[in-house]
Amino acid sequence: MKIRKLENHASVFLTKTKMTKGCPDCTKSLKQFARLFGVNWETMQRGDKITVPLMFLDGTETTITFYVVSGSGGRKDCRFNIPATILKAQATVGDTITFTYAIKNDQAMLCVNVTRQPQLNYLTEVTA
Repeated sequence: MKIRKLENHASVFLTKTKMTKGCPDCTKSLKQFARLFGVNWETMQRGDKITVPLMFLDGTETTITFYVVSGSGGRKDCRFNIPATILKAQATVGDTITFTYAIKNDQAMLCVNVTRQPQLNYLTEVTA
């Protein structure tokens, strides 16, 4: 599969907490990228969930779920979840994963572990 560098992508560095917590906070770039898949954070209420198809380069297909939880002081915290068994098979603590997109049926997010596939590290670069 040939992957082109895109303006719209999001990268997440996987810390021990993110891997064990199972429901890490969305980074600013992932929140923005999720909008391309119909995730409207402004209208989502606590408990709302949006599930999007997710693919990995090895052909593994799963989902990524975006949702809002109650934070301290009444704020809305934006989170994401990839099934733990799948994420742990694809990445480990210290890896950077990058989300871009692939066209399959309608569309799906594509998750690339750029730590394990350094030839695709260009996907994490920010362009002006």
